[in-house]
Amino acid sequence: MEAARTTDENHPGLDPQHWSPWKGSESTRTWDEIVEISKTKDVDRFSRHPDVRDAYVAHRDYIMERYNNVDDYMREKILRWKVEPDSATGKLKALLQDTSDPPPPPVLIPNDFPYACAQGIHHYLLWSPVRVDEQQAHVILERDLGPDHEWVIMENPPHRRTVPGIFHFHIFYRKTQSTM
Repeated sequence: MEAARTTDENHPGLDPQHWSPWKGSESTRTWDEIVEISKTKDVDRFSRHPDVRDAYVAHRDYIMERYNNVDDYMREKILRWKVEPDSATGKLKALLQDTSDPPPPPVLIPNDFPYACAQGIHHYLLWSPVRVDEQQAHVILERDLGPDHEWVIMENPPHRRTVPGIFHFHIFYRKTQSTM
């Protein structure tokens, strides 16, 4: 699966390839816990490993120095919208898209700042300019991950959405037990 990176490669200190979100964290979530959290919607039980959390905060600050908001940044980086300087703030803002064009397809990418999960569990995000339902998400995951993986699809409640203007699901997946 080919996935674009969401972070800005010019921002020093971001190297998510070398993070070990499961290493040494008492808040690391097992597969069974992720399934339970998804069912109960108790998403406040998720947290990030301290080095991931610190990089997340630093990157958010970096974005807010350059963009009007995180939504504008994600529209440019994930959805590939054009941006221009906002005459009122001098920061970048995403340009409205032509609504006569069909929306681009959803994008499945690794979470650059994943929640702490046990080894072998991957945390991805499924972004879409329009809302997709879980059935549509399952079709995308079947296509992109294949039959040898199982997944949990979760949407954060409004109070936990750090990018409220763009629809996205959190996707946790692992190889199925029969292929491990």
